[in-house]
This record gives sequence, C-alpha cells and structure tokens, in this order.
Amino acid sequence: MKKMLNLQLREKILLGFGLVMLILLVVFVVSLSSLLKLGKASEAILKQNYLSIEAMHKMLDNVEQHYRLVYEHYIQKSEASGKAIVDVQLDFEQWLLVEKSNITERGELEASKQLEQAYRDYIYRAGGFQQSSFSSPEQAYRYLDKHVRPGLNTVRDYCMQIAKINQDVMTRSSQRAKTIAHKATFTLVVIGLLGLLLAAVLSLTLSSLIVRPLKNMLAAMDKVSKGDYSARTEYRASDELGIVSGAFDHMAQKLSEYHEMNIRSILREKQINEAILQKMDDGLFLLDTEFHIANANLSGARFFDSTPTACKGRHVLELIRNEAMYEFIKTTAAEKKPPSFLEGQNILVAGQGGSRQYLQFFLTPVFLQPEELLGVMILLQDITHLKQLDKLKSEFLMIASHELKTPLTSINMSISLLKESAETKLSEAEQELLQIAVEDTNRLKALINDLLDISKIEAGKIELSFESIPAEAIVSKALHSFQTEAANKQIELQGDFETGLQVRGDFSKIAWIMTNLLSNALRFTPEKGKIEIRAARAGSFAQFSVADNGIGIPYEHQNKIFDKFYQVPSPRNIGGTGLGLSICREIVRAHGGTIWVESEPGRGSTFIFTLPLADQT
Repeated sequence: MKKMLNLQLREKILLGFGLVMLILLVVFVVSLSSLLKLGKASEAILKQNYLSIEAMHKMLDNVEQHYRLVYEHYIQKSEASGKAIVDVQLDFEQWLLVEKSNITERGELEASKQLEQAYRDYIYRAGGFQQSSFSSPEQAYRYLDKHVRPGLNTVRDYCMQIAKINQDVMTRSSQRAKTIAHKATFTLVVIGLLGLLLAAVLSLTLSSLIVRPLKNMLAAMDKVSKGDYSARTEYRASDELGIVSGAFDHMAQKLSEYHEMNIRSILREKQINEAILQKMDDGLFLLDTEFHIANANLSGARFFDSTPTACKGRHVLELIRNEAMYEFIKTTAAEKKPPSFLEGQNILVAGQGGSRQYLQFFLTPVFLQPEELLGVMILLQDITHLKQLDKLKSEFLMIASHELKTPLTSINMSISLLKESAETKLSEAEQELLQIAVEDTNRLKALINDLLDISKIEAGKIELSFESIPAEAIVSKALHSFQTEAANKQIELQGDFETGLQVRGDFSKIAWIMTNLLSNALRFTPEKGKIEIRAARAGSFAQFSVADNGIGIPYEHQNKIFDKFYQVPSPRNIGGTGLGLSICREIVRAHGGTIWVESEPGRGSTFIFTLPLADQT
C-alpha cells in the first residue's frame, strides 16, 4: 500500500486499469475457447448427419410417389403417369448416390446396401406387375397390394433405419454440445465472478487512494468558498494530487492574507459608494425580480416622503402608486431591455398641492450575469422646474400673442384700406411694398393665432364639443375644401371610408386636423401626383390617414416634426410656422387618440391619427 502511495497518479490509474484489462483478457480467451468447441459440436450435428436424413426423407417421398404413379398408370390407364414414373426413379437413384457418398456412422453402410437391394427388388416386382394382364381393376389392385406393396414397405423400413442411425448420432452430438455449453457457462460464471471480485477490490482500492485526497480538497474548497481561509487539505504525497493539494494550501494561505489586507479597503469603498448614491440629487431605486425595493437612495425616498430604510422590502406599487410606470417595469423585466417611451409617457407626479413634483423616470434592467436578471433600476429626475418654465413660457406666449393680436389686426386693416385708396396715387413699386406688408401681417396674424391655439391646448383651456360624427363627413369635407387647389396642380384626390363608421369628437377641431394634413400633403406633392384619404376601424378606434407620393421625410427628422416650430429643411421655400403638426398632436391627444407618421424619402409620406369610436365611449 505504501508503495502505491508513492506512485504517480497516472501510474496508479494505469496499474488499476492494466489489472482489469488482464482479467478481461483471461475471460475473453476462455470464452473464445468454449465458443469454438461449441461451434465444432454444432457443425458436426449439421454437416455429418443432416444430409443423410434429408436423403432418406426424399427417397421415402419418391418411393411413395412411384407406387402411386404405377397404380395410376396401369390401373387407371393414365398416360401422363408414364414419364413421371421414369423421373421419380431417376430422382430416387440420385438421392441413393448421395447417401452412399455420405456414409459416416457405424451400420450405415450395411443398411444402405440393404436399402439398395430392397429398392431393386421393389422395382423388379413393380415391373412384373406392369407386364401382367388382369381381367379387372380389382384383380390388379389385389396383385399390387400382395406382391408390390411388401417391397415398398421394405424400402421404407430401411430408409427409416438409416434415418434413425443419423438421428441417434445427432442426438448424441446435441447432448455433447449441451455438455460443452454447460461446462463453458460454468467456467465463464466462475471466471467472471472471480474477475468481478478482483476488479471490484482493485477499483475500491484505487478509488480510495484517489478519492480520499479529492474529498479533503473539496471540503477545504467549500470552507474557503464560505470565507474560512484557514482550511487546509493536509495531504502530503509525491503524486499529482499531492502537488495540487500543496498548491491549494498555499493559495488558501495567500487568500487569507489578501482578505485580511483588503477587507478594510473594500468596506471603505462600499461606504464611499453608498455615500455617493445617498447624496445624488436624482432618485434611485433597485427592484428585485419580484418588484420589491431592494435598495433606495435618500433623494428617491424623499420624493415619496419616506426613508431608504423604510423603502426596503416594500413592493414598488406601495410606494409609487402609478400603474402606467408599473406596466413599463414589467415590460423591462420581461424583455430584458430598457423600454421606449412616447413623449410624456415617462412622467409621474409625486406629492400634492403646492408640494407637487414632476418626476421623469428611466428604467434599466440590471444583470448579475449576461443572462441572469438581478432586477430593474429606476432613475427619477426632478423636472418640476422645467415644467414651471414651460408653463411660464406658454403663459407668456399666450399673453404676448393676445396683446399683439389687436394692434396687428388694426395694422392689417389700415394697410388694406391704404392700399385700396392709394392705388392711383402710388407707383407700382410702392403698391408692391404695400402688398408685401399685407402678406407679412397676414402671416404674423396666422402665427399669433397658432400660438394662441397651442397655448390654450397646453394650458388645458381648449373647449371641445364632443358629438358622434360620421367618418364620411370628415373625409368628404376635407376633399371638398381642397378639390380646386388639387385640380390646379393636377393632383388626384381620392377618399375611401368604411360605411357606418362613427367617431366621438369635436367636428371643427377634427376637420382642422384633416385640413392641416391635407394642406401639407398638397404643398409637398409634385404636379400630377396622388393623395389618398382613408378612414377605417382599428379595434376600438377609427384610424384616419392622409397618404401622398411626394418627396417624403428624411428618417432623421421623422421623430421631430411634431415639435413646436420645427420644420424639415427643404430646398423649396414652402413657408409655414412650424406649429401646425404640433397643434394637430395636441388636439388628437385631447380626443384620446394618437398621431404618427410613416415615410420613406423619395416615395411619399403617410400621416395617421386615431380617434375613439362613438360606440366605445
């Protein structure tokens, strides 16, 4: 045993497997020898005697058939039996030659000679029957039965005697093969059991020598993984396992030293990170996979009048009662990627009354490993001051626009009156200047009206008169309003609407949306182009669309065209205030619908908006 301990691991394994292979080799040799003996015995059974038995059976069939054919030919006067008699006799002679050439057993030669003599005697008697004449078939049959059948029976007896000689030999050969098989089975069982016993002893011994130090190492590894760096394997040997054990003990010693050296540094860094998180102005929440708050910073807790300690363990809905945000959180966890928000979708309100705060939230999945989700992180940014600035801006625009509207109207009327009364007094250039002044004041007036409209909408002061409106009326009004302008540009206008479709909304505001979209389509569609207006049911909404085959909108501008004052750069001087689509968006939102654009540069644009169905409200 001590010698085996001093062997290398490779030598131990080779020694164990070598002994097992030696045992298998012995079992293989003994098995092969037994199988060869059994095969020879079986071959003797099949080759030496089977042919003789087969010949006897064939001769029995032939002599029986010969007797029957003789009867048919000479008693029943069957001419077809004559040739068959000759064929049967030849067949018998052939099988008799087979038997005479395959005599292998004692007594078989004498019996075959007697069989041949008996067959000759039978043929002689059958020939005498053929040469006799009989007065009646009954007399011929009695002769055949008395003088020919005894010869047939003698031939049959000798055939049976030879078959029995060979069958007895086959029986003895079978017994001998069975004896060999029993001996081989007993030998294999004994050798196999001894081999299994020896292999088991060798395997247990070898596995014990290998597994024992491995178990010690695993136990030490388990302790180290749990933080007990004092664990050691205490296995000292010259084999590979001894080298690995020594290396592990050395590693554990170094880990212990490293742990002692760095634990204070790690704790200090953790405290610094915690302090940074707590001092952040933005709120931060970390949710687990069940959407309970695992961690929170001070700013995030203060948004909801709580503390980081009080937040931990609570479900996010207990603290932040916002179902829309909770749906986004579940989507983030399910899809394992940050969600996409439409404008205003990631805004929530915290607090009440004068202490109300507007918070913009962002969601990010947090992974422990590339595919293992740890939870979802919520980042909250206080945008209350931005909302206040936006409100002040809207109020300023509304006040300024309202104050500018009256004097601008007066200026416009004055210039128009001046233009009418001074047509004969002014030169052509002066009249052109007056016309430019009229156009500029009209453009300023339209801009001010748009500013007033969007300010009212954003302040929530827009008045909507809801009623049930047929989609046919909306499409027809839009087509009628621009029929002349489209004809002048040779643009084909088409309308298509679903019969019986009713929406709930303010007809004048919806008509304004359709008019604005159709006006834009006419401006950006070249001559001989095509514009289609459609209205169809889409779930619980009606979906309206204005599609053209104009110049289209570049992809980088498509997400900005609904912003206030934003205009897509164009080589053509199209004009406009940049407020029309923004107003359209606010009106559609006020109705509870959505609006968007689908466009491919160079192939046209399709503006789509939805409105609630009248029967769904």
